[in-house]
Amino acid sequence: MPSRYPVVVFAPNGGATFVVHLSAADVSHSLPTPMPEMRDGRLSATWRWGGHQIDTQARVVHFTFVHRISNESWTAEVPFAQ
Repeated sequence: MPSRYPVVVFAPNGGATFVVHLSAADVSHSLPTPMPEMRDGRLSATWRWGGHQIDTQARVVHFTFVHRISNESWTAEVPFAQ
């Protein structure tokens, strides 16, 4: 199966870090995943993943999290480089 780029690859520890692959040769260094509230190094149970979008021209990843009870959205942008 061919790889699709760009792609965000999360660390196996629950997404505490990630890398961005723009191609097989263009990969960012390891970056911290922004989270609205953490518990034991992971996303707090009161929040859920809301998705992400990669802006390749600006080299920014936009993250969204949603509060499970209040439905409040929390967003953050993380710039990345090679």
